[in-house]
Amino acid sequence: MANKVNPAGLSSGARSPMYLSHVRSLESGLTEEEMKCAVRAVRTALSELYVHLPQKRSAHGTDPVQELNVLEDLVGHFRSDREFFSQVHQTVHRLFDRHTGLVLPSPWRGLVAFLPVHVESCWDQSRRKLIVTKVIAGSDADGRLAPGNEITHWNGTPISAYIEKLSWMTDGANPSARIALALRSLTVRPLGYFAMPDEDWVSLSTWDGRSAGTVVLPWLVYALSDYQRIERQADVHGGFSIFSGIDQATASVNASLRDLFLASSAERTATLFALDKAEESNLNPLRENLTFNVVKYGDKAYGYIRIYSFEYGDSVGFLTKFARILALLPDRVILDIRGNPGGTIPSGEIILQLFSKQDVEFSSLQFRNTTVCRAIANAVDYFSEWRSSMNLTVDTGEQFSQAIAITKREYFPSIQQSRVPKAVLIVDALSYSTSDYFAAGFADNQLGPIIGTDSVTGAGGANVWGYRQALEFAAQAGISSLAPLPRDMEFNLSVRRSLRVKASNGLPLEGLGASVNHRYRMTEGDVTQSNDDLVRYAASVLDTVT
Repeated sequence: MANKVNPAGLSSGARSPMYLSHVRSLESGLTEEEMKCAVRAVRTALSELYVHLPQKRSAHGTDPVQELNVLEDLVGHFRSDREFFSQVHQTVHRLFDRHTGLVLPSPWRGLVAFLPVHVESCWDQSRRKLIVTKVIAGSDADGRLAPGNEITHWNGTPISAYIEKLSWMTDGANPSARIALALRSLTVRPLGYFAMPDEDWVSLSTWDGRSAGTVVLPWLVYALSDYQRIERQADVHGGFSIFSGIDQATASVNASLRDLFLASSAERTATLFALDKAEESNLNPLRENLTFNVVKYGDKAYGYIRIYSFEYGDSVGFLTKFARILALLPDRVILDIRGNPGGTIPSGEIILQLFSKQDVEFSSLQFRNTTVCRAIANAVDYFSEWRSSMNLTVDTGEQFSQAIAITKREYFPSIQQSRVPKAVLIVDALSYSTSDYFAAGFADNQLGPIIGTDSVTGAGGANVWGYRQALEFAAQAGISSLAPLPRDMEFNLSVRRSLRVKASNGLPLEGLGASVNHRYRMTEGDVTQSNDDLVRYAASVLDTVT
């Protein structure tokens, strides 16, 4: 069972946690002109680069460009820069696009508000409940909460009602995604991406199976150790953004959870054999992205691969290293991408080929036909394949360019496989972006059944760029209408959208996601015992694959 943990590195130096109440009054010091500059930059990015603008206007009845026009006129009335950021967040939030959002400047960028407990949801027959799975040793929760305690109320509000309300503050594209995001960020909120909690402390009502209790916990704040790596897309010139498909807010939550609770996670260090560090490094060359194991039920053995992230810039290397891992496993494989926020699109798509004897077909991407996008396509050689269709926009009247795949089989070596394993895929509503691509490709190419703890994946179908990357491309195209953001602020947005293939040919991933074949409800044993019931169920589904 999960236990008390000491968060790595939180006991020393600048990363020692502080009370949220002590940092609440901090300001970034933006001037009124800097606020206006930020509004203009976001407005231009949405009107000229944002690929989903027509779909979002139709689906949600929102006009973010006009809202930002109004917001620019209101800048002088804000009492603080945090009030300003809140208004920008609200406008962008109504797009319900986890790829697209403002990243706050210092001091908020890289700071994380957290409660010293981790909670997860599971089902008790037809009742969904929330239980404590980890507690930070030495914290205010230590000795007052224990793994297995059920949380019944949050500040006096029934927990289900509180999560439902919180879910509408997320940018999930569907009800499942909204709830999943609310649960994921319930006790961990990176302040560069999330609104600061309203309260300085939280009253949690609990049930331990015998008696009710109440625990009051203060919100704490610490500096996330690797936020610059999580946000590296904004600083890479030319490479990573072109292929990126990642929900950076959830990636930041995941990094925070690793910082805070990694010491308790046996699953995170699981490998096929008990090895020393040197041997483990050779066995799992992708250990920062995934773990794997062999599970046995009766006389049958199954490989189990949990992929936490597709963020691996060398897609050729990802393919060859993944193939090495696959060769170590039995010919029945369970793939689990729950909670995976995405990463490098070709890294996520190309490994699908390892599960098929036929050539796998990959998703295709298209731009919106705007002046800025067309100029970028004509100026940057990488986008030359999109040029002809975009230059015909006056003749065709099309809103979008031709759709072209960015995962090209000819760029990758041919992997000699002695066998193609049978596979089953496990997803949830946090499986997003490149994970959406992976799940949709798995379904469209009929590689096996999909099991979901939610009915659909997170529904993020785009290539996401940082605004700084867009500025660099615009400069190459001689476009001056995009002005830099002030300070160290960043704005991430969807620039090219993904279309599905084969039987789902032409359907967008955005807002729809990939549907599952089998629904599964997580048990208490799953959240306290490393997904034992879920993996056993996946093995039973895999046994039905012919």
